[in-house]
Amino acid sequence: LVNPLDTTHDLAGINPLNPVILNPGAAQSVQLVVVPKDPRSLLVTVKDGATQLPISGATVTLTKTGYSSIQTTGKGYINQTDWSGGGGAADYVTTNKYWIDDGRVDVTTNLGDIRLKNVFGAYNSTGVLESSTFNTGSPSNFYTLTWQPTDPPLLAGNNAVRFQVATNATVTATTTWDFKGPDGTATTYYATSSSPIHVSNNGYQFFRYRLYLATQTATVTPNISDTAFTFTSSCTPPGQVIFMGLASGQYTLDIAKAGYATYNQAVNVSANWAEVSVSMVP
Repeated sequence: LVNPLDTTHDLAGINPLNPVILNPGAAQSVQLVVVPKDPRSLLVTVKDGATQLPISGATVTLTKTGYSSIQTTGKGYINQTDWSGGGGAADYVTTNKYWIDDGRVDVTTNLGDIRLKNVFGAYNSTGVLESSTFNTGSPSNFYTLTWQPTDPPLLAGNNAVRFQVATNATVTATTTWDFKGPDGTATTYYATSSSPIHVSNNGYQFFRYRLYLATQTATVTPNISDTAFTFTSSCTPPGQVIFMGLASGQYTLDIAKAGYATYNQAVNVSANWAEVSVSMVP
């Protein structure tokens, strides 16, 4: 859990969000956005209640008698939860499509899932799917790659679900995508959800992932129902806003985002810096 102790600056944003998860044996890049101290400050973090990922485009309103301020959270993540529209989409515009697969995966039997294809009662041993191109809007820093579910069937084996990612500064009809793993080489794979994305991808605007499924038995298949990656652009912290120069007292915090229930709570501001973390629900 990151808490600021500096006497001259306040924490205006952190990516990945508090608390920072560090997998055993892994390294995690953490971006801290700091601003000159102007007590009292309130950092508001807005997350999706199910995925705990930062929510972009949420309207955050802080009010009390004689004070009102409205801010919008920065773009924090892009996710995909449906592939049933099939392949052939070079760009991620239609949200249920992707670029290509090897013919050994199934995206229609269980809508919203990617599974291995069942052929005459037996699942294929392997399958590969490559996403469309995600556009972050500007050169970005990439942080974590997540997916659901995180536990493949026991008999599927240790490498049942693996990913690689690729980035580019520009995209044309002849763009080459070099897919790499967590050490920045083509020989490794992201095998644990919430894995840090290698820093060699930072500074690029366009992103793709490649999913590899495998099973050690023909009677079970791993599946993926959600993929997401977090990023920041131009020092805009994902899912966060900060209110500064506040007077002591009780405020009303209202948060609204299309597709989520409106959030409302009273917040007491007394410390020089504080963080309120809010999980939004549909």
